[in-house]
Amino acid sequence: MMTKQLKTQNNKNYIIIVFALIWLLVFVFKIKAINSLFIKSDLNDKILMLGVYVFTFYFVWQLIWLGIGETIFILTDDLFIVKSGIPYLKVSKEYSKKKMKNIHIKSDIDSHTYWGFQGLRFFDSKRVGLAFMYENQQIILGENLPSTKLDNLIGWFK
Repeated sequence: MMTKQLKTQNNKNYIIIVFALIWLLVFVFKIKAINSLFIKSDLNDKILMLGVYVFTFYFVWQLIWLGIGETIFILTDDLFIVKSGIPYLKVSKEYSKKKMKNIHIKSDIDSHTYWGFQGLRFFDSKRVGLAFMYENQQIILGENLPSTKLDNLIGWFK
C-alpha cells in the first residue's frame, strides 16, 4: 500500500497579522467599556456591538490560523486526502483518485484579496495551485505552497 504525505505551514500575511494585533489590543484594553455599552445600549447599538464581537472572533481565528495552521496532503492507493486546520481541529476532504481528471498546475489563479470598488477590482497577485476536475467541478488546492512542493505534489499523480 502506497501512502505519501506532505505537511505545510501557512504563509504569513503580515498585513493581516498587524491589523489583527492592533484590533485585539484595542479590544482587550476597552473590553469593560464595550461590555458596559452593550448592556446599556438599545437594539441598534447592540447589533453594532455584536459586529465588533464577530470581527474580534474573526481576527483571533486568523491569528491562530496564521500562527499554527497547517495543511496536510495525503495520497493513498485510492484516495487523495486534504486536511487543513490547527492541531487537533482539522477539516478533512477526500477525493477518489478514479474521479480526478486533468490534474495540472494552474498558474493564473486570481488572489482572494483585491483592492477596488464596485465594478472595478485589482487583484493582489496571481497564484499558482494544483487544479483538477472532480465530478464536473474544478478544484484548486495548494495555493499557498512554494513551487517546489507543488511540483512534488503533482509528481505523485504521474
